[in-house]
Amino acid sequence: MQILWKNHPSDPSQNGTSQHVAREFAVVAIGYGQAEVVAQPRRGTNAYLAMRAEEEARRPANPMDTKVANVYPATWEVISLPRTNLPAVLFRSGSEVTRWESLEYYDNDGNAHDALPSSCPASIRKHFEELAANSDPDQIAAINERALQQRIRNEQHEKSRASKMLGRLGLK
Repeated sequence: MQILWKNHPSDPSQNGTSQHVAREFAVVAIGYGQAEVVAQPRRGTNAYLAMRAEEEARRPANPMDTKVANVYPATWEVISLPRTNLPAVLFRSGSEVTRWESLEYYDNDGNAHDALPSSCPASIRKHFEELAANSDPDQIAAINERALQQRIRNEQHEKSRASKMLGRLGLK
């Protein structure tokens, strides 16, 4: 709340100046006749917007306004869509999921372009192409099983590498 000092209790040089104070403090100062309320400008005017910007700048930061960094790594995977059994590529980053059902798209001129970004691993692209080329459920299951086993081997290899690195650093 903004008040105008008429009779400052400890510093007479502040008489005639305005100051932003807590509402409780303003009520006490006004009650003792030491200050009066500064009228707020009319809503929608430039003075009102400037006053609100000034108040917002003084407001302490809210911890809930802080953006938390994504702690989960981005992942790529190929899935079979539930109803159609068609393959799709999923990219997960935090709570966001992007899905591609085709490896290419066509612009207005009919030119084909690669739909997947360059960051997509070659193994994901290959897995999608294998699934798209087959319609036999047994073959699709075999392809998915091979891809799962390969992913497990890759994850174990990465864990092993990380463990060896930590061992070299003496951290285990």
